[in-house]
Amino acid sequence: GTLDRIAAAPVGRGALLLGKSVSTFVYSLASLTTVTLVSWLVFDARWADPVGVAALSVALAVCVVTLTALVIALVRTEQQAQGLSSVLVFALVLLGGNFVFASGTTPTIRRLALFTPNGWALRGFTDLGTGVRGWDAVGAPLLGIAAFSAAVAVVTVLLLRLRRTT
Repeated sequence: GTLDRIAAAPVGRGALLLGKSVSTFVYSLASLTTVTLVSWLVFDARWADPVGVAALSVALAVCVVTLTALVIALVRTEQQAQGLSSVLVFALVLLGGNFVFASGTTPTIRRLALFTPNGWALRGFTDLGTGVRGWDAVGAPLLGIAAFSAAVAVVTVLLLRLRRTT
């Protein structure tokens, strides 16, 4: 019911969307930073390029913001948002290689992983974890995540415009 109370307040839609976007970005980036720090401190993980890890983390956080905006554009209730978010996350996780390492699967699954931001991120983090540095490790993944995020943002804007005209 939080969203209903906020919507009833004298807050513009732009301010509401900006607030949700900023909070989603901060939460996502904090989560990715926590995972990175725990992997380093507890499991002694070594990253070839900490700047690359940060760049991938920021790109993923931006992507989460665009996906959140898409869900908001598609649904009318919080329950619908929870359901659609679950389906979307499960589909991305399944296709992106989070359940089964993509390189150990069929060529079709490996190609499908390249249509997901997490598939690209896994590729970049794997390269960074195995000693590849700089643009060689994160260039293609950053471009893949950016392309996905841009496509989701365009679809979201179109959906919001359609909703406004109907």
